[in-house]
Amino acid sequence: MQWHRHGSAIGSMLVIIAVIATCYVSRGCISRAETTHYDQQFREMVLSSPIYSMTASSASLLDKVPGHQVLTRSQEEAFTQQVLTMSDADFEEFCRSHLSEVIAYADNPAKGVHVRWNADLVSKIVPRVAPDLQAAIDTQIKAQSTSNDWFHEEPATASPKALVPGSNDVTPSVVAYVLGSPIYGLYCRIHWEWDSYHITSVLPSSYGQVYASLYTDEGLNKRLPCAA
Repeated sequence: MQWHRHGSAIGSMLVIIAVIATCYVSRGCISRAETTHYDQQFREMVLSSPIYSMTASSASLLDKVPGHQVLTRSQEEAFTQQVLTMSDADFEEFCRSHLSEVIAYADNPAKGVHVRWNADLVSKIVPRVAPDLQAAIDTQIKAQSTSNDWFHEEPATASPKALVPGSNDVTPSVVAYVLGSPIYGLYCRIHWEWDSYHITSVLPSSYGQVYASLYTDEGLNKRLPCAA
């Protein structure tokens, strides 16, 4: 009987330990859930912040870029609602998928598209949604030019010497993206013409384009002289 009572005491202690352990694990799970919860404010930041830009020697090259599709106003509203209401797991996968595609493009300059990350926004978004991709993006950021302006102005200074005369229109472009779609772009249209004496003239012009309703076109759509 005494042994039995002693065993009962040990059993009771094991039960208490198990309960404490369960509470500890549960609290740990809750803590983990809290750290991975993506509230509406964070999701809205992801959907409105230009985390990277892409530059191409011709605007047509950007048509092949994943996520370059320009949304109509109704499509944009539906897309936004979908992202704001999806589960945390789906939201994380949405972010990871787009980040992975951009990383792949940045690692393959042969596609003719140059990727430039917004380092400030990368530091706010990537560690939360895809920490394992941080190192790859950091490596690409280090390879960027030392300019403080992440949204560089390569199209405005594109040299026609790098272009082929006779190709009616060429439009060097730089477009800023949130994860999922373009939001605004700067373009430099260069028009080549051959006259009857086979003399080429170049008619450059710059313009901006806004794709997302969150942004206004003030200052972007003014046609400015473009250095050729």
